[in-house]
Amino acid sequence: MAIAKRIGTSGRILVYHFGSKLQLERQIIARLEVRLREQLQSLQNKNTAVADANTIAESLLAMWKQFTTPEMQSWLKLTMDLNLRAMQGDTETQQFLDRENQQWIESLTTLTGDEAVARSLFHLFQGATLDFLTTGNAQRGEESIQLFLTTIGWKIRISR
Repeated sequence: MAIAKRIGTSGRILVYHFGSKLQLERQIIARLEVRLREQLQSLQNKNTAVADANTIAESLLAMWKQFTTPEMQSWLKLTMDLNLRAMQGDTETQQFLDRENQQWIESLTTLTGDEAVARSLFHLFQGATLDFLTTGNAQRGEESIQLFLTTIGWKIRISR
């Protein structure tokens, strides 16, 4: 198990503590997603004390840039592997992803103040992530996010 080797332990120890490789992967993804949601919130908080559409838009684009860094690619692939397992009928993984997805939608709803916008953003990020992982083109995802935000009337001050 590559994870065990990286942290200097054995696969048996990890299975002992987590129950299975799948449980370990779920724990890793759950913790990563909590950190990413907190990071999104902190990006917004750093920009202004009161969130406005421009600040949220800038924060979402900053999050996309974070998602597409080379360091994140293996984590994104692990998330997609879990999605594949859920599509293949793994009920536990389906339930796990349902909970994680709902937490993302709740966080985005809190940030945007609109559940429909939050759900649309969540699905946009999922699609853009899949496209990024299959093509390596992060720019298309960024352009899609910008277009969506502009379509709903949020102006974006682009800083490159």
